[in-house]
Amino acid sequence: MHFKWRLGNGLSTSFWFDYWHEKGPLYKFFMAADIYRAGSPRTITIQQFFSSTFPPSTVLDAIQPWLDSGPPLVENREDSFIWIGHSSGVFSVSSAWKLIRLT
Repeated sequence: MHFKWRLGNGLSTSFWFDYWHEKGPLYKFFMAADIYRAGSPRTITIQQFFSSTFPPSTVLDAIQPWLDSGPPLVENREDSFIWIGHSSGVFSVSSAWKLIRLT
């Protein structure tokens, strides 16, 4: 995965399945049953997650240290992709070719 989300308003980015957190997609750290027990829908977006309240859960307790400050949401900007294959964040065929050659 060579793209990650740059958060804007959080309306397009999946809380559990998209790569928005520095650790990667959060589903990789939890089983499907854990996500269910967290009390949040699997399809919840970043914006929905941080504007909702959920019943106490050991899963939410486990991820709380990762989320203490919450993501910086920007209401007037849409979420967008960042290419992590280049320091500029912009995709180019040249940077993709370099990644392919290195793997």
